[in-house]
Amino acid sequence: MFSQGFIAQAIDDWMRDAHVMDASGARHKGVLTGQDMAGWSASYEPALTVRHAGWQVYKGGFWSQGPVLLQVLQTLAADPLAAMDPTGPQFVHLVTEALKLAFADREAHYGDPADAEIPAEILLSRAHGSERRAPITERAWTSCAPRCCTGSKGRPMLPSSASAGWPSGPTTPARGSASRRWAT
Repeated sequence: MFSQGFIAQAIDDWMRDAHVMDASGARHKGVLTGQDMAGWSASYEPALTVRHAGWQVYKGGFWSQGPVLLQVLQTLAADPLAAMDPTGPQFVHLVTEALKLAFADREAHYGDPADAEIPAEILLSRAHGSERRAPITERAWTSCAPRCCTGSKGRPMLPSSASAGWPSGPTTPARGSASRRWAT
């Protein structure tokens, strides 16, 4: 196993002297140690799932982008996708618009469930999908807003941005900065 023994020791030795480039574009000393690896263990969690067109579809949790596909399937559940040309304009438009809405929800609500309150049941519900489908028309959206979901103590989560009532950037409480506030 890589997290213990000679492999962990080799990684630890290398990281003590390595200067690796990070997202800033600058090189910094490594911060991963053999002790970090020895203290780590994989965890297990049930897959998220929805039923669509006779199929049970499974994806990873809200720490990933997997739920986006599940939300899109719920949003387009009443549309005859199988009868459409998958390269045709109607299919591409519907899927694109549903993706925009699901990604807006992702930016507002996804994160590590250990660190964030995620309204999973609402986001993956058929009812939420139907609400998200209602505004999709033949015209493309130029911007999409996440839907309000109930949060802590049953209070709705509301946007904090004054412009159009929605956050202007992709920061969320799950990522450490407030882009939504609780209704009072």
